[in-house]
Amino acid sequence: MKKIHFLWLLLSAKGALTQPFVFTPGNLAVVRVGSPDSALPTSSSPVFLEEFTPAGVLIQSILFPLSGDRKLTLSGRSSTEGQLRLSGNGMYLTLGGYNLFPGTSSVTSAGTAAERSIARVDSLGIIDVPIILPIDKLYPNASFRSVVTNDGNSGYWTAGGTRGVYFVKEAVDTSVIVCNTVTNTRNINLFNGELYLTHGSGVVNTRVMKVGEGLPDTSGVEAIPLPGIPFNNASVSDVFFADIVPAQAGPEMMYLADELHGLVKYSLVDGTWTSNGIAGSAADNYRAVTGTFFGTGTLLYATRKGGSGATGGGEFVRIIDTAGYNQPFAPLIDLISIAESNTAFRGVAKVPGVNALLQKVYVFNGNGNWEDPANWMNSEIPLTVTKKGDVILILPTASGVCSINSMVTIAPAVSLIVPTGVQLNVNGNLEIME
Repeated sequence: MKKIHFLWLLLSAKGALTQPFVFTPGNLAVVRVGSPDSALPTSSSPVFLEEFTPAGVLIQSILFPLSGDRKLTLSGRSSTEGQLRLSGNGMYLTLGGYNLFPGTSSVTSAGTAAERSIARVDSLGIIDVPIILPIDKLYPNASFRSVVTNDGNSGYWTAGGTRGVYFVKEAVDTSVIVCNTVTNTRNINLFNGELYLTHGSGVVNTRVMKVGEGLPDTSGVEAIPLPGIPFNNASVSDVFFADIVPAQAGPEMMYLADELHGLVKYSLVDGTWTSNGIAGSAADNYRAVTGTFFGTGTLLYATRKGGSGATGGGEFVRIIDTAGYNQPFAPLIDLISIAESNTAFRGVAKVPGVNALLQKVYVFNGNGNWEDPANWMNSEIPLTVTKKGDVILILPTASGVCSINSMVTIAPAVSLIVPTGVQLNVNGNLEIME
C-alpha cells in the first residue's frame, strides 16, 4: 500500500515578507520584477527575491527597499537587467539597480536622480544596499545589469550597457573602469577566483571572456577571449561553468544562456571550447542559468521567456544533463514556475549560506530497489543524516523504475526530484520531514 507522509509546512508568499525567513541551503533565488496588481511598466518597478526549492516549491518572496535614501528598483520591461550573482565565498547574493522610487520614467537617464544601487543579501534573507553611486560613476545613460563580489566586503565588479567592467568599494564615492575591451556587457561572473564577462553585440572575438587574472581592481585590464565561442549570431546573457574532471585544472564544461539560440553546452577539448549542442530555441530567450554538478552530470536551473511587454512573463525551469563531458546535449527539462501576469522573471542563483558551494546530489541511476546500493551513483544511498540543501535525483535506466519497498525517510531541507516521465513506485512508506 502506498503511504507518503509529508511532515512539513509549505509557505507560499504571493506578497512580500516584512520579516524574511532564513534561506534554506540548496534552494534557488529568482529575481521577479513588477506587481500582479498593475501592468508591467517601462518605468522603475518594484523588485522581489523569490526563494524556491529545487523541486519547485515557492518558499518566500522578499521585497527590495522602495523607500528612504537606499532603494533598489529596475526598469520594468528591460529583460537584460536583474541578473543575480552568488558571491565567491557563497555567503551573499548581489543585485544591481536604481535608487529610484517606483514609477520614475526614463530609468537609465533620469538626470542626477538616477543613482545606481548595489544590493547585498545575506543567508538570513536580510537585504542591505551598501553602495549608492551617481549616474556618472556607473553606466551613465545605460542599463546597470549585473554585479558580483568575492566576499561582500572587499569590493564589487559590475556589468552594464556602456564603458565595460567597473570596480567599486563601499564608503568610496567613486568607481574604476577595470576593463573596457568590451563596453556593452551583459553579465559579470565569478568562478574559482576568476572573473568572466558575457556580452551580446559587437564584433569582438567571442561572447565570453575572462577579465584579466584573478580579481583585478585597477584600470587597463584586458578581457581574454575564450577560444571556440563564436561572436557572430550569438547574444550571451549568462554562463555557468562546471568543473567535473578532477585531473584537469579549471572548468571543463559550460552552459550559455544565448538569447538567439537557446541553452548551449560547451566542453573544453584540447584547449578549445567545443559545442555539444543546444537545448531549446531562440523563442525560449534564455536569460540566466546556474546549477551544480554530480558525477559526470549537471543539474541546472534557468530563467527564460522573460517578458518585456505590459503583461510580463517568464519561466523558471530545471535542466538535467546526464551525458557529461563532451557528449551530446539532450537534457531533461521541467517547468518549475511561471511568472504571474504583469510580472517578469530575471536572474537566478543559489541562495547564500555556509553550504551554498557544498551541495551534494545523490543520483538513483539503476533499476529497481531504492535500498540496493548498486542502483545509486557511486553506491551512495542518501541517509537521514544527509545535510540540509542536498538533492536526491531519481533517474532510472531507460524504461527502468525506482521502487521504495520499505521505510524511507527524507531528511529536513533535502529535496527529492522526480523528473517528468520518471517512475517512482512507493510500495512501502516514504516520509518527507520538515
